[in-house]
Amino acid sequence: MSLGFGIHLTTSIHSYWEKTVTEAAPGIFLGMCSSLLECNWTHAHRSGSWYALSYSITSPKLLHFVALALFTSTNDFPGKKGCAVGPSTANPQFGNVSDLNHQVWVLQGETLVANPRSQNVVPVTITLITCKYPELLESDKGTPIYLGIANPEMCLSCEDVEGQPTLQLKKEKIMDLYNKSEPVKSFLFYRNQKGRTSTLQSVAFPGWFVASSKIGQPIFLTSELGKSYNTDFDLNIKS
Repeated sequence: MSLGFGIHLTTSIHSYWEKTVTEAAPGIFLGMCSSLLECNWTHAHRSGSWYALSYSITSPKLLHFVALALFTSTNDFPGKKGCAVGPSTANPQFGNVSDLNHQVWVLQGETLVANPRSQNVVPVTITLITCKYPELLESDKGTPIYLGIANPEMCLSCEDVEGQPTLQLKKEKIMDLYNKSEPVKSFLFYRNQKGRTSTLQSVAFPGWFVASSKIGQPIFLTSELGKSYNTDFDLNIKS
């Protein structure tokens, strides 16, 4: 009897797949030892960090009962870091952003700026999606999200520029970030929603928030929450 399945291995040493598979799925058959199983790995096909594994079972005693367990002894489960069972079916949400001064986010070149809402102003369409691994981040600061724009496809990132946390737009696809094997903190924000508005705190730089100020000025990061600048935003998400 031959069986096959796919498993995602989060390791950079792909040449040692046999060792990694042994560590990633030590109990392939729940409650049975390998000597009883009489199973042999026969094939491994690599595509990126995905491996299609095949093995054969020669013991006829197992033909009527096969229990695959792809869980590790540390209780990994599908969706946790290092254990994925297939491509994601999640999709980003779309909408636009405004602040309490009725300024909307507008794209000028490759910079987001705040401009008053009017018929002549076209707000940029934002994209957002919740991080796949919220359990690996702080749970009391809000929902961790990736945030970007739809056209051109770019994402907001927080970087250290000469010792100053700085907000930047980078040419990254939001679903590529979402599907990474671990949270990409520089692109993540804690969305703390209160009523219609939300604050957006940098995961990479705790205590620093997305902010807007004067007309035509870039969207930026500030450590002064709710003081001199607008740090409360209405994320108008389209259903």
